[in-house]
Amino acid sequence: MTMRQVQEMLSKVIDWANARLRVNAQMAGSDPKVVTVTISSGQTVSNAINCEGRRIVQIIMPDAWTAATLSFQTATASDGTFGDLQDDSGAAIALTVAANQHIAIAVNALVLSDLMCVKLKSSAAQEAERVITLVLA
Repeated sequence: MTMRQVQEMLSKVIDWANARLRVNAQMAGSDPKVVTVTISSGQTVSNAINCEGRRIVQIIMPDAWTAATLSFQTATASDGTFGDLQDDSGAAIALTVAANQHIAIAVNALVLSDLMCVKLKSSAAQEAERVITLVLA
């Protein structure tokens, strides 16, 4: 890699970091937003919600939950094509969850930052309608 290529790459990283700082500064004064998603009976995927570029900071599970892990699907628009959210090694982002859990998402979980549209995906069909609460910041 040439020195010019390194400088160009660093410039892009700095631009990205500055953009993140601007977003964080704007959001620092914003109140958390609480939204819900629903997984219908017999289904595995919820309706879509628009996170408006916010970060999921907490997931509140319903009182009843058919044993399953919870993963995420994302898209740039609610009517767009959703795909499974994966980390940089290609592994699905999934959480082990249970009924009535309140799950705090670590601050360093950047993979759940800056999301636009999200669906939650259960690894097993739910035996009844399940409403899951998300707190966005």
